[in-house]
Amino acid sequence: MKEKFSNNWTSVKKAFLDLDADYDGFIAAEDIIRYFGGNENSELSYQDLKALMQEKDTKNQQGLLSY
Repeated sequence: MKEKFSNNWTSVKKAFLDLDADYDGFIAAEDIIRYFGGNENSELSYQDLKALMQEKDTKNQQGLLSY
């Protein structure tokens, strides 16, 4: 996943803007899954990603990341 991120964007801001599909100022697990594709063969589990994002969301633990 790290390699996929580094190959697609030259800056964090550009990555954030591309991933924020609804332009609400936040990236949700759904935005990441939508961009990278999520299926049972993927190494990216929606449940694991959602849990990780909730853990890192120190403001309200809704799992939303702001720029």
